[in-house]
Amino acid sequence: MPKYIHYLKASLLIMIGFLAFNLSIQDVQAQERQLHGQWRMEGREGREVPVVQAQVEAWYWNEWHERVSIGTALTKADGSWELAIPEQKKLPDRWTIELKAYHPKYGQIVDEEQHIYQTSIEAVAEEGAMIAASIDSVSLKTRAFWLHQDIIKTAESLKPYIEPTFVTMQWSNEQTKASHYIFGKNIYLNKSSPRSNTVAIHEIAHAYMYDWYKGIPPVENCSNHYFDRTSSESCAWVEGWASFVALYVTNQPTYTFTNGARTNVVVNAKYRAGDEVEGSIVGVLWRITQDRQLGMARIMEVVTSAKINDFSHFWSQWVQEEMPVSAIRHLQYYHIDYDEEALS
Repeated sequence: MPKYIHYLKASLLIMIGFLAFNLSIQDVQAQERQLHGQWRMEGREGREVPVVQAQVEAWYWNEWHERVSIGTALTKADGSWELAIPEQKKLPDRWTIELKAYHPKYGQIVDEEQHIYQTSIEAVAEEGAMIAASIDSVSLKTRAFWLHQDIIKTAESLKPYIEPTFVTMQWSNEQTKASHYIFGKNIYLNKSSPRSNTVAIHEIAHAYMYDWYKGIPPVENCSNHYFDRTSSESCAWVEGWASFVALYVTNQPTYTFTNGARTNVVVNAKYRAGDEVEGSIVGVLWRITQDRQLGMARIMEVVTSAKINDFSHFWSQWVQEEMPVSAIRHLQYYHIDYDEEALS
C-alpha cells in the first residue's frame, strides 16, 4: 500500500478580461505529486471555450533567486493540463504559470518583435488556503490565442493526409496591410483578421501548399483577386484551394472576410462561372467533400500526387488517378466543362 502524506489542495477559478484559469496543487502520495490546471477563454462567438494544445510552463524562483522550471505541457481538449512535481522536501510558496500561443510541431503566434504571445498568473499556495492569482488585461492576447486555435484546427484536420507544417503567424493590433503569406517565411495578418474564422486558415493553407510542393505554383493576374471575379486559372486554383481549406477546417460552406462580410459558396450564383473564378474552385472542392462517394481523402490524394498548377490540371490528375468520374457533376454545377480529349 502506498504511504500517503498530507493532502494539499488549493483551487482558483477567475475571469479577468477574456481568459479563465483553474489551478490545483495536489500531493497524492510521496512519489506522485502533480500540478494541475485548466485554461479557458472567450471564443469568437462569445462563448467560453477551452484553450487547446497551447504550451503551459510552471516555474518558481528558488532560494538563490534562480528560475526553476518543472517542465512544459500542452493543454488538452478541455483546456486542462498537468505537470509532475519533482521530489523535494516542500512545495514552493509561489508558482508562475505561463500559457504560450505555441505548439512545438504546429506553429506559433508572434507580435511585431517576433515575441510569442503569452499570458501568465502567479499562484501563491498555502496548505488549505485559496491560491491568489492575477491575470493582466488579455483582450488582445485572447485574439492571438484564437489564431493559435486556427493553427491547431488546421493541423489536426489535415494530419490524416499530410504531415503538418510548422507555421509562424505575425499579428498585431496595429497592422493595417492585407493578410498575406510570404513564401517559405511568415504569415502576416491584418489587425482585424482574428475576428474571421477563415482568413488565418486561408493563409495557413498557402504555407502547407508551399511546404508539400516546395513552392507555390506560378500564378498570373493575381495581385488583386476576388471570390466572384475572373482572374486566371492559376490564380483561381491557388487562392481557391486556400479558401476551400478554410471551409473544410471549419466544417461549413461560408467564408468570412476580414471586414466581416460573408459568402456561401454553395448558394451564391456568382461563383458558377468557370475555372478562372476563385469561388468556383472553392465550391467544387467543398461539394466533393460533402459527397459520400468522394470526400476529402480523394482530394488530398490528387493534390499531393503531383504539383497541381490549376484546376484543369487537378481534374486531369483526378481522372488519371482513376477517381470516380461522378465528381464531374460538381464541376458542371459551377459551369466548368472540360473536353476530356484536351485534358488527356
